[in-house]
Amino acid sequence: MAKTETLLAELESSCEMTDDLMTQRFLDAIAGLQNRRSDKVLRRMLRCFRDTDAGEVQYELVEACEAYPNEQYVPILAQEYIAIAEKSSQWLRLLFQSILNSRETAELLVQECETLPLITLSAIIESLVSLTTENQKYRSVLRQLQLVASTRFPRTS
Repeated sequence: MAKTETLLAELESSCEMTDDLMTQRFLDAIAGLQNRRSDKVLRRMLRCFRDTDAGEVQYELVEACEAYPNEQYVPILAQEYIAIAEKSSQWLRLLFQSILNSRETAELLVQECETLPLITLSAIIESLVSLTTENQKYRSVLRQLQLVASTRFPRTS
């Protein structure tokens, strides 16, 4: 467990990737975490995305996160949605669209949204509204989430 914590700390301290050394530390930490799968590891990896000029390197993190089973990955990404958006709206959009492009993972997202706080659900719906204006194929998921929101959080007069 101490090794996992060390690797997570290394990943978090290097995720800004301001120089080649930090980039290498970032990559080494991702490689070390590949076989240490847990909710905690995934949650902390998702919070390490940054909208920096290290695109190719960030794909290593995408692949590491998406390697988790969908039943684990989708709910945690949904739960961490706002935290990820604060640091990396561009990468979050890519991860989110990947979920939406699969019927299975889109259904998992809808299920998870049935338990999310209103602020998180609203952020996800807001992103979906934007995506739907660009691509109508997301409309059915948007409608499902709007129904979830209206059922769970009815407006009071």
